[in-house]
Amino acid sequence: MKIRFEERITFYCESDMASHPLEIPRLLIQPFVENAIKHGMEPDGRAITIWITSKVIEHTLTLTVQNNGIPIDLSALQGSEKVGITNVENRLKIFHPDARLEINLVDDITTFAIYIPLSTIKNEIDS
Repeated sequence: MKIRFEERITFYCESDMASHPLEIPRLLIQPFVENAIKHGMEPDGRAITIWITSKVIEHTLTLTVQNNGIPIDLSALQGSEKVGITNVENRLKIFHPDARLEINLVDDITTFAIYIPLSTIKNEIDS
């Protein structure tokens, strides 16, 4: 996508050392990056920045995808069938029953946050 959109899209990725050896389901954050581009940038051609972070906070892996594109309409998510979001929620429940997804909008920054308790995440160092 960076090649396709060149200067219109900027990515920042940050992770703490505690999250590096942890395994998560494949393609867990991809739908949120795609949504940022499809719904946050493409409708009006604006430039956007996407921030992807992974951190361990209080024995919970916290993954976030944030973007400053067209703000998400939180009311449109209620009762609707959003395939990408629904797929992520279903995969999270299979991976860990206490994992959760939160979607927020603060100061025109859309945030998708995934919280996974560390109790069942496989740590390659311990294997």
